[in-house]
Amino acid sequence: MNKQLQLGIRLKAIREELGYSQDFVATKLGLTRQAVIGIESGSRKLDSFELFGMADLYGIDSKLLIQSLTGESQEVGLATQPLTRRFAMHLRQHDHLDGEAQSAIREFEQICQDYVFLKGLSHD
Repeated sequence: MNKQLQLGIRLKAIREELGYSQDFVATKLGLTRQAVIGIESGSRKLDSFELFGMADLYGIDSKLLIQSLTGESQEVGLATQPLTRRFAMHLRQHDHLDGEAQSAIREFEQICQDYVFLKGLSHD
């Protein structure tokens, strides 16, 4: 079973657990009902905005959801580990940076990790 189908099945199960209709989800996300059906059946890939929108609507962490389905949490961690190390080294070398700058660097690090993760999904 491919990642997209696994993700669709899980998203459908969560939607049903929450008692949301496909029409409700489609309206909230600015999609058609057919798009939601396609996503849940695995015949339509989600873009990152849709993925994060559904996760937000369902109250779940999108990255953890996908990692739990694909078993890739270690791979994602390894793929971004050099980046994480570089940021940690940078922060140690620049401890004179104010809290706002350090926070911005941590946010950028998370964006980079999310990008690597989403890029891995697109190569299914």
